[in-house]
Amino acid sequence: MSEFINSDIVTDHENQFALADLLKCEYFKRQRADYYAAQEALCLNRYRNYVTLLEDLQDIHSYNELHAKSFAKRFRESSKDCRNCEAIFSEVIVYRAYIRGVYERVIGTFILKKQSQTSLWSVSTDRRCSWKCFALCPHFRCAMKMGSPKCIA
Repeated sequence: MSEFINSDIVTDHENQFALADLLKCEYFKRQRADYYAAQEALCLNRYRNYVTLLEDLQDIHSYNELHAKSFAKRFRESSKDCRNCEAIFSEVIVYRAYIRGVYERVIGTFILKKQSQTSLWSVSTDRRCSWKCFALCPHFRCAMKMGSPKCIA
């Protein structure tokens, strides 16, 4: 009898993830636990979950390694700051949506700039049209309540 390796989508994505050091961050550990809890409760959000985060960051890494490393650095710096990480996750989702446009030549250039608490993307389709996207990532304080961190504004 041959031996089977039991694996699920989470471990498959983690094994193929280019930014493996992020998996050790507090935010990613929490996302992983929340993914399994939501899956168990049958209320998994298919558009915003741990697997989506890994897939989107992997796609960004395949498109532009420096931009992926920029997101990774921000996740590491804000790892214990849940709201900041959620804002970065939102930014990753939006950024990932534009990559297809680059491959389809609908979007010509994609520039990521970090300015204080704002990320600015400059996207141009050609010489006549361009637009900018930005995300605000304010610093939130975390208060300890009953032994677990709770984010407050």
